[in-house]
Amino acid sequence: MGEYQSDKLPKSQARWLIPAVLIGSSGVSILSTDLYTPSLPHLPELLDSDPKTVQLTMSLNILAYSIAQLVHGPLSDRIGHRKLLAGALISFCFVSIGCALAWSVEALIAGRVLQGFFGSVPSVVVILVIRSLYSREESIQLMSIYGVVIGLVPAVGPIIGGYIFVWLGWQANFYALAGMAVVMCFFVWKILPDTGYPDPNALKFRKIASGYGQLMMNLSFWRYAILMICVTGSLYTYLTAGTFVVIQRLGVATENFGYFHGIVVVAYMVGSLGVGRLAKRIDSHLLVSTGCVIAMLSGGLLFIPVMMGVEDLYVLAAGMMLFGMGIGFVFATGPVFIMEAAGDGQRSSASALSGSMQMAGGAFGGLLVGMMYDGTALPMVTVMGGILSFGCIAYFILGFLTEKIELKEETS
Repeated sequence: MGEYQSDKLPKSQARWLIPAVLIGSSGVSILSTDLYTPSLPHLPELLDSDPKTVQLTMSLNILAYSIAQLVHGPLSDRIGHRKLLAGALISFCFVSIGCALAWSVEALIAGRVLQGFFGSVPSVVVILVIRSLYSREESIQLMSIYGVVIGLVPAVGPIIGGYIFVWLGWQANFYALAGMAVVMCFFVWKILPDTGYPDPNALKFRKIASGYGQLMMNLSFWRYAILMICVTGSLYTYLTAGTFVVIQRLGVATENFGYFHGIVVVAYMVGSLGVGRLAKRIDSHLLVSTGCVIAMLSGGLLFIPVMMGVEDLYVLAAGMMLFGMGIGFVFATGPVFIMEAAGDGQRSSASALSGSMQMAGGAFGGLLVGMMYDGTALPMVTVMGGILSFGCIAYFILGFLTEKIELKEETS
C-alpha cells in the first residue's frame, strides 16, 4: 500500500509532469482561500452581516478541510489516488459555482464548508503519491521545490483576488476557481499514474480504527505531527485576522494587501528552497530544529512591539518575514518525517491523520483569533506566538524522549 513504486514513473522528459500536476491540483485548493481573503473585510456590508460571522467562512472551511481528511485517507486506499483526486476536483468545481451564487452569508458558509471538504483531498494524496514514486532523498528535494512553487500561489493569489474583487466583484473569484478545477481534473486523469494498491477492506471500521490507533501510540509520529499542527494553526491565525489588521487597522488598500502577503510568502519560499539545497549536506532533523528556532523568534518579534503599543506596518512585515522563513523549513521536511515515522503500512492513515490535525489546528487558531478580535493586532500576534511556542517546545521535548527510548532499546 505504501511501497516505493518507481516503475510507475514516466521516462526522462515526462518525469516533471507528475510534480506539475500535483502542484497544480494543490494550487487550486490553496487559491480557494487566497483569492478570497481580500474580499473578507467587505463581505459584512455586502452580505448584511458582521465580521465575526464572515470569519466563519474561513474557520469552518478549515474545520471541514480538517475532518474530511480522516475519510480521504482510507478512501484513497480503496479507490486509488488518481480517482479520488479527479473526483474531488470536479466536485470542487460545482461547489465553487454554488459559492458564487450564495444569496446570504449562511449560504456562503455552507458552500465554503463543502469547498473545504473536497479541497482537502490534494493535501492527503500529494504526499502519498510522492512517497510512492520517489525515494526518501528525492521526496525531500521534491517537497522543498513543491513548497517553493506552491508558495507562489498565496503570494499571487491575494493580489489577483484583490483586483478581481475591485473589477468584477467577490463572486468572480469563485467562478475562476471552478474553471481552474476543471482544467486540473483533466490533467490529473490524463497524466497521473495509478499509485497504491486498492484494498477492498480499506473502508472497514476495524481497519481504519486499527490504523489510527497504532499512530496514536507512535511517539515519533507525534513529534512532527504536533509541530505541523501548531505551525499550521499560527499560519491560519494570520490568514484569518491578517486582512483585518493590515487593511482596516493599518490602512492598506484592499488591492495592495497582496503585496504585504507576498513578502511573507517570499520569505517562506526562501526557507523552503534553503532546505532543498541543504538537505544533502546537513542532517534534516537539524533543519527542522532551525525552523523551530526561527519561528519562535518571529513570535517574539510580532508580540513584543504590539504589547508595547507599537502597531506599525513595517515592524509587522519584519516579524511575518521571519515567520515565513521558519515555517518554510518546517513544511519542507515535516511531512517526509511523518511518513517515515508511520512506516509503509500506515502512510495513508498518517497522511490523513496528520493533515486532519494540522487543519484542526488551523481552525482552532482561526476560531480563537475570531473570538478575541478587538480591532487591533494584539489578538493575532498573541495567538500566533502562543501556538508557535507550544509546538516548538513540544518538538524538542518529544525529540529528547524519543532519543532516550531508542537508546534504551539499543542497550537492552
